[in-house]
Amino acid sequence: MTTDHDALAGIEAAWAAERAGYERDLDTHFARYVAELEELCALPSLSSDESALWACGEFLERKLAALGFQTHLPAVEGASGPPVLIARRHYDPALPTLLIYGHFDVQPVDPVELWTDAPFTPTARDGYLYGRGTADDKGQFFAHLKAVEMLDRLGVGPLANLTLVLDSQEEVGSPHLAAFVERHRDLLAADCVFYADGEAFAGNRVMVQHGNRGDCFLIVRHRAASRDTHSGIFGGVVPNAANELALLLASLVDRDGTILIEGFYDDVVPPTAADREAMARLPHDQADFEAGLGLAGPFGPPGLDHWEKVMFRPTLNVSGITAGYQGPGTKTVIPCEATARIDMRLVKNQTPDDIERKFKAHAATQGFPDLEIERGMRYLPARTAVDHPFCRLAQRALGLAFDQEPVITPVIGGSNPNHIWMEQLGLPMAEVAYAQHDCRMHAPDERYDLDHFRRGILTSAFVITGTARLGRLAAAGEAR
Repeated sequence: MTTDHDALAGIEAAWAAERAGYERDLDTHFARYVAELEELCALPSLSSDESALWACGEFLERKLAALGFQTHLPAVEGASGPPVLIARRHYDPALPTLLIYGHFDVQPVDPVELWTDAPFTPTARDGYLYGRGTADDKGQFFAHLKAVEMLDRLGVGPLANLTLVLDSQEEVGSPHLAAFVERHRDLLAADCVFYADGEAFAGNRVMVQHGNRGDCFLIVRHRAASRDTHSGIFGGVVPNAANELALLLASLVDRDGTILIEGFYDDVVPPTAADREAMARLPHDQADFEAGLGLAGPFGPPGLDHWEKVMFRPTLNVSGITAGYQGPGTKTVIPCEATARIDMRLVKNQTPDDIERKFKAHAATQGFPDLEIERGMRYLPARTAVDHPFCRLAQRALGLAFDQEPVITPVIGGSNPNHIWMEQLGLPMAEVAYAQHDCRMHAPDERYDLDHFRRGILTSAFVITGTARLGRLAAAGEAR
């Protein structure tokens, strides 16, 4: 899918001409859309409640079938487990296929006493819809469904072929999604991926993300003796597991966070010129950043911009250390065992397996060949070029719908399953945030700005029609 700036400008002009019709239609139907979203958010689809997840999946299956989608609701693990909803509506094999991802599982609601209204009694108040899942992610993916309904009613076309994948385990890391996608590749063939989740940038600036760092999480245990011992009787003749593990941890990074494991940076890919241009536009006040976190000064390898450190450099973080006695009072023991939790954020071309091997090799050279290592969360890094034609289309769609210049983020510092689409299926991907900055995701009184919901519907309509038009223009160019 290739095209030029003039083609994108033409598509944007078509959106602007169609917008008045969309706005009139939304004036008529938006109150009903909100009521339907309330019905969806009343379903208590906690990631841990399999029966509630199936009920929510079946509810959405009916909604999508009514829009003319062919639906499939298999269990994520094949024969058992929670569901994944696949819905397909393909119009024309000559047009591109847009795969839309979202999730209908939600976070736990504790502490319930801090909610103003019951978490699963969605309540519209002061321009917001309050309730668990309103912003994360039901309200965001529901905008896609309402966009399709609106486009059908208005007879706007052409529309991209559509494949929706609605996950029920995103809030727990989608542990089985990669294998599920591999089993269902025939249903998931597509040209690009669109995902609405997350919240707007600071200042409520809407944002388009194009990648994420990966993660290699290890729980490392070191045993120095068979049992804890008295620090007076045995001190000086029995090794201390905490002291020894501290030596290993201190050998992993230097004072500015540079990782000292041999070969750790070998495969790191630097940002492109387009990435650097996007980073230069990102707002950041270093003094405010340091003051807000109580920092004594800047941290990280010298000579690198703040955003380059967050987006394009790997990190090694010791997130927890446990050893010896942790209770009240005094207990003088030599701990026989010490444990550290280490998460290593990875960037494009690094893999958790390779980084784990390098970590183990480093530990062996430091005198720790027999560490007990338990694997935790593992994600591959992923990235789509910020100037890919589909990504530029999504950027313009979001900017037009929200009447502002969006923040373009080449990579987010965190990790998520988006590598499944970008790396496993090899598709370009744009992730947008329809929710406002103060949406309180994962917290009491989660809320979704209803103006953002409305503008999200506009954005989805622009992306669905724009993808089809982009494909036609690219095909025409190739034919010439």
